[in-house]
Amino acid sequence: MNRFQLNQNRGLQVNISQDEIINVFHSIFYASENDHCGPPKLYNGVPIHKNPGDMFNYQQILFTQKPDYIIECGAFQGGSTMFFADTLSLIGKGKIVSVDICERDERWYPQVEEHDRTILIPGSSVAPDIVSKVKDVVKDGKSFFIILDSLHTQAHVLAEIESYAPLMATGNYMIVEDSNLNGHPLPPEWHKQTMEEGGPFEAVVEYMSKYNDFNIDTDMENRFLFSYAPSGYLVKK
Repeated sequence: MNRFQLNQNRGLQVNISQDEIINVFHSIFYASENDHCGPPKLYNGVPIHKNPGDMFNYQQILFTQKPDYIIECGAFQGGSTMFFADTLSLIGKGKIVSVDICERDERWYPQVEEHDRTILIPGSSVAPDIVSKVKDVVKDGKSFFIILDSLHTQAHVLAEIESYAPLMATGNYMIVEDSNLNGHPLPPEWHKQTMEEGGPFEAVVEYMSKYNDFNIDTDMENRFLFSYAPSGYLVKK
């Protein structure tokens, strides 16, 4: 592993590895985003809460695979929903089915609701009636891109993976976001619920210990040196 020597404070030598640099930057970047520093982060006028490197990866996957449906679990105000819908418009194919509990003051922005490629379903992504509704909406689909970014507890994310993985065809991607919580590498105390209950990373580990239907695409994950979805780029076998 490469190590670097940094001159600080009158010649003090500090040895630090590339991985350590990446993890420190990852934490600084994440904290800055969640502290809402600087101008608001918007996509086409809608707040968005994603790592730009991951977003670039997503559009490349979508242009390569041209899925019939994107299933998005967790949307908040809908910036990523809008991004995915616009990407599908550029491709000329597909719909995005976005699921969110919508218990906040703000839900999908009007321009997201009005987009001709969005199908918006309010409710919990793991509630049996919602899972059934999603599956009914996408029943004509053959190829899927699925992204999980709702409640970040291990039990919830595991239930999402188990609910939606059976829809997927070989080569389809499921992205498990926020697997960087709980020490991977973000400090566990930054999100106390995942610290106490386990988070997305632990859900992936548990799922992979029980089933053998996904590979992890670490090459795509590491293209921009860090990702909000470490070990979360799952590719259906």
